[in-house]
Amino acid sequence: MSSKKSVTITGPYSVDLSLVVAWLRANKAISSSRSVKKSGQKYSVSVVPLKSKSEIGYLVKDRFGSFADVK
Repeated sequence: MSSKKSVTITGPYSVDLSLVVAWLRANKAISSSRSVKKSGQKYSVSVVPLKSKSEIGYLVKDRFGSFADVK
């Protein structure tokens, strides 16, 4: 997979997103991430994937359930 595209992960709390990013780094699913930003009533973070978007989505849903969404 090309590492030039980014994937956005959203969640209700910035702490949740910090845990998601740490989990994805531990599983070698992302190479880097930007800072967590507030967008409306949710928080979002942009990450550079090493795995496909669907694989990242499965990892996030398996570990964090409805606390984070991958877009």
